[in-house]
Amino acid sequence: MKNKISKLGMLLFGIIVVSFASVILIPEIGEYALLNELFSIIGMIAVIVMLVKAIVSLIQSKEIIRLLATVMVTIVIGLVMCSESINTIKDVSSGPEWITISNCKLEKRNTSSGIYSLRYYLKGNDSKGNTYKFRISGNEYDILNGKDELSVLCYKNTGRIVEIKK
Repeated sequence: MKNKISKLGMLLFGIIVVSFASVILIPEIGEYALLNELFSIIGMIAVIVMLVKAIVSLIQSKEIIRLLATVMVTIVIGLVMCSESINTIKDVSSGPEWITISNCKLEKRNTSSGIYSLRYYLKGNDSKGNTYKFRISGNEYDILNGKDELSVLCYKNTGRIVEIKK
């Protein structure tokens, strides 16, 4: 039984590593833009499975404080996963849409943590007055600088861009 549990743990750890690597390897903009969101959901599911596995072993060992802490962490991660995956599911079911955004503003933020500390964003409004904020790469930031109106093929709920027409 112990071998099966360690193989499961290794598999779950591998899934988590792949989901984190997808953030680095998959571009911000393009046909695979929504893949980052899907990998994040898969990674969170793997984390929850690992935590549930830990809960089961803590129940058997009767360590109440660690058990309660693990249950709380599992609940928090589960709630975050549910809220994050709702937008991804909406986008997968509806598909990408073309919108024209005007009053485009580019923003550069220094997050001062992680591998990529600079984050780039494109903000703008559509004809109905809805405000959108899309994460873009540094290359797009340089290319789009000075543009006032853009047509964007995007997933509205997650803010992922598939294509930009200048």
